[in-house]
Amino acid sequence: AISSRQGLLIGRFLSRNATTARHLASVPSASFNGTNGSSQSRGPQWASKVALVSGGFLAGCCLTVWQLRRQRSFSEAAGSGVALAASANRPTPPTSVNHIADLVELVSPTAVNIRVEGSTALHSMLGMPSSQGSGFIIREDGLILTNAHVAGRFKGSLVVTLTDGRELPAELIAIDAESDMALVKVSARDLPVLPLGQSKRCRAGEWVIAIGSPLTLSNTVTVGILSNTARNLGTGSNIEYLQTDAAITFGNSGGPLVDMHGQAIGINTLKADAGISFAIPIDEAKNFVDQALSTSRQVISRPKAYLGLTLLSLNPTIARRVFGRDGIDKGVLVHSVHPDSPAQRAGLASYDVILTADGESVRRVSDLHRAVAKATQRGGGKSVTVRLLVLRSGRELQLDVQPELQGG
Repeated sequence: AISSRQGLLIGRFLSRNATTARHLASVPSASFNGTNGSSQSRGPQWASKVALVSGGFLAGCCLTVWQLRRQRSFSEAAGSGVALAASANRPTPPTSVNHIADLVELVSPTAVNIRVEGSTALHSMLGMPSSQGSGFIIREDGLILTNAHVAGRFKGSLVVTLTDGRELPAELIAIDAESDMALVKVSARDLPVLPLGQSKRCRAGEWVIAIGSPLTLSNTVTVGILSNTARNLGTGSNIEYLQTDAAITFGNSGGPLVDMHGQAIGINTLKADAGISFAIPIDEAKNFVDQALSTSRQVISRPKAYLGLTLLSLNPTIARRVFGRDGIDKGVLVHSVHPDSPAQRAGLASYDVILTADGESVRRVSDLHRAVAKATQRGGGKSVTVRLLVLRSGRELQLDVQPELQGG
C-alpha cells in the first residue's frame, strides 16, 4: 500500500519524465544525427522510448528502496516490542493474552476452605460439616480473613484446608456479626499472602475475579465487572457494598474479590440473584482487622457513633438541583440536623457540605462513617472529637463535633 503523499511524489516524477519525452520528440533530428534523412524519421521515436524506459526504471528503483525501508522499520519495531507502542504513545500491552488466567494462577494459593465440624451430634454422626465456606490468607503466619457466617455461625472445631491439601486446625480470633467479618488463625509459616488493595479507588465497570474454595474442592473462579461501588443493603450497618455480576456461588462466601492488579478489594459475601452479588469493601475489612488485633476481645461489637445528621452523597446532578449551579460535585450534603444532637451543638446546619473529616477526604456518606469509626478506635472505644471541614455559602469552615456512642 502506498500513502497519498508517496503516490503524489511518484506521479510528479513520472509526469516530469513524460514532459521530457515530449520535449525530446519535438527536437529536430539534426540534434541527433546531423542531416541524415533516415535519422529524421527515427529520432522522435528513439527519444520517447529512452525517456519512458529511464522514467520507469527510476520509479521502480524508488519503490524498491521505499519498500525495503518500510519492511526494515516494521522488523525493528516488532523485534523491540516497545518501539511501535511508544511511537503511538500507547501503554505497553499485557505480556500475555491470558491475563486473567495468569492472575488466577498467582492468587489461588492464598484462597482456603474453612469448615466447622462437630457442632451437633447429628453432624458428627454423619461426618458432615455444620458450616463451610472460603477465606484468604492475609499474613504469612496463617492469619485468614473470612465471613462471620462462615466461621462463627455454629460452635465447633474450625478446620482450614490449604490449596496444597493440608488440613490445619484453626482458632477464631475475632468476629463481627453485624458487618459479617471474621478473623481466624492457623499455625503455619511462610504461607502465600494476598495483598490488600484499596476499595475506595474502585470504579464501576472494572473487571474483577471472585475466587472461592467450596466443598473442599479446588478453587472455583468467576469473572465479571463492578456494577456499583457503594450499594447500601439496609442491613443496619454503615457498610456500602461492592456490587458485581461475577457469580458468588455456594461455598465461595468469605473468599476474595480480586482486581486486575492481583489485589483483594473485597470479601465475597452473598448472591442476591443471577448477575447480582455483593462483597464487603476491603477498606472496611482493614478497619476490622486493625481493631481485632488491637484488642483482646474475640467478639467485636463496634459502638455506633451518633452525629444527628441526615446525609446525602453529592454528585453533579444533586448539586445542580440543590445549589442551582455547577462546581460542587464532591463531599457529603447535610440534608437536615437533628435537634439537640452532637451535630447541632457543633454548629452544623442544613445544606452544609462536609469535605473532610480529620483530614481525610469525604466523598460519600460511608467515608464520614469510616472516619468517625477510626477516631473512636483511636480513643479506645470512647467518644473523641472529630474535626470537619465544611463548605457553607462558598466559605470553608472548621467545626469540631463529638459523637455520642451507642451500644458497644
